Amino acid sequence: ERMLHRKIWVWGPPVLLMALIFFMSSLPTPPDIPGGLSDVSVHALVYAVLGVLVLRAVANARWSGVAMRMAGWAFVITVMYGISDEFHQRFVPGRIAEVRDLAADVVGAFIGIMVVWTWSIVLSVRKSS
Repeated sequence: ERMLHRKIWVWGPPVLLMALIFFMSSLPTPPDIPGGLSDVSVHALVYAVLGVLVLRAVANARWSGVAMRMAGWAFVITVMYGISDEFHQRFVPGRIAEVRDLAADVVGAFIGIMVVWTWSIVLSVRKSS
């Protein structure tokens, strides 16, 4: 039971965000974006957060000592989800799959993951000194 709670603690946040993304992309008309942000900016921001959450899960909720391969897996998982979401939108009336949205997803995921990976190196160096 404790292991199940740990898995939920580790993988719950990215899965919940993926479910929210899926729900939002299921709407024929997406809600207005607050704050004057562009659609592309929102894609990049949301996928930066998703990338961070997936990296956290892949690293078993540790922020220090995150290996490059963990960052790579987090990037692959996040980008594959972005591809699947754009594909999913092809079947939603009023929505289309857009390459620029996917590009924003990829850039956002990369930036979010690289920021956390870099921060994990800083934390590891601080721990060892």
